[in-house]
Amino acid sequence: MCSVCLASLEIYAQDDACLFVRTEVLTDTVLETQGAEILVRFSLNCPAQDTVKILPLVDPPNNSPTTNRGDFRNAAAATGVTILPGMTSAVSRIPVTNDEDIEPGIEHFYWDYQVKSNLAYSFAGGSSQIEFWIKDDDNDPANKKYNLSYNSQVPEGEALQIKLTFPSGKRFSDSLKLRFEPEEVAYNALLNKDYSLVVRDIPPFGSNTTIDISALIDQIIEGDELIKGRIIVYDAAWDDPSTYTTNDTLEITIIDQNNLPENRVIEIFPAITELTEGGSITYTLKLKSPYKAERPINVNLNTENLPGYLNHSDTQVILTETDSIATITFNYPDNDIIDPEEVITTLVSADDNHTGDYTFRYDDNTVNVFYFNTLDNDSDIEIPNAFTPNGDGINDTWIIRGIENNRSSLVQVFNRNGEKVFEGRVYANDWNGRKNNKPLPAGVYFYKVFHQKNYPVRTGTLTIMY
Repeated sequence: MCSVCLASLEIYAQDDACLFVRTEVLTDTVLETQGAEILVRFSLNCPAQDTVKILPLVDPPNNSPTTNRGDFRNAAAATGVTILPGMTSAVSRIPVTNDEDIEPGIEHFYWDYQVKSNLAYSFAGGSSQIEFWIKDDDNDPANKKYNLSYNSQVPEGEALQIKLTFPSGKRFSDSLKLRFEPEEVAYNALLNKDYSLVVRDIPPFGSNTTIDISALIDQIIEGDELIKGRIIVYDAAWDDPSTYTTNDTLEITIIDQNNLPENRVIEIFPAITELTEGGSITYTLKLKSPYKAERPINVNLNTENLPGYLNHSDTQVILTETDSIATITFNYPDNDIIDPEEVITTLVSADDNHTGDYTFRYDDNTVNVFYFNTLDNDSDIEIPNAFTPNGDGINDTWIIRGIENNRSSLVQVFNRNGEKVFEGRVYANDWNGRKNNKPLPAGVYFYKVFHQKNYPVRTGTLTIMY
């Protein structure tokens, strides 16, 4: 207690306890509601001998963890108090503003004061600072849910804007950051390859923002692709996204402008239409320029109807996504056999489950087959003009050299009257001069030999001798 407590003005010693001002925060934590106040009592050990004014130094001081962002109404004027002569205390009321802003859950404040009086009053213990907290009534999970609104499709080469809003209408005292977390899905679009993304943070005291998505132009046949994921909102200071929630998942389809039937064309070249025995043809298959494929293209060949004398390298080739090109080879081995000359057709097809079917372009025509003519180099035959079917084991049959391997030969023999005395298909050099198992008379006969398609018929005379 003071050493002398008098009703009249008294001059105290510098360290007299009656000159000490004590502080007591009566309500150190309040909820930000209408009429809420922080109550601080300033008291003396003795009745005041002079007017004692207690005023805040700043509004609020710079050393507060949280600055005054409209948290106090008329703070500078409202928080000063006066202890009148003869009084021992006064209560300061710091009115709290009930705003519509979402602030940190509990704001922490320090407040510094100064004493003004004709006497040397000072704060007990040398501390002129008070400490208190304000709970934000707007900082509720329901106010921190956000919605996304956007068009669900964007063609390549175009852009769209996503609007992010907090429907509660509340503002945020601190800035909020955004980031996009993509989800792996089938045929997903890739950031910076298929699209670009511009994310804008929410500035202090903002409640909405926009995100720009641009679908990039390329020359890749990829089919429509999906952008799917979540827009994450988090506090810039704490990097904590757990308190900001949404029911919206971002799902945007990029429309592939290249995936058109006229672009899904595989060109076959060179346009070779003949394959000679002993040679080969290598065809190159290439996706129509300037396009490439997003995924490998499987090209299937139906080789069931290919003749046995032809070989081929594959029944399936793959156009890779790197260069979208492949080759296939047909070989016609030199087999010393007279093969029929024919038009070879091989069905070919290609499709992608996502982009669709491909068509083929060959020799300036839209086709679904490889086609070329085979040319046999074993077409020369030697036809003798006589033989002796007398049973001595020498020259007993009419032997036409080179025809035994001809799969399509036809041999006919006629007498002088034009009567057919022999006919043999796929002639095997086994005719012994008989008709109906009876020897024909010796003499001169006439023959026709059909030995190869597209080659002239060979004719001549044949003498049978015994």
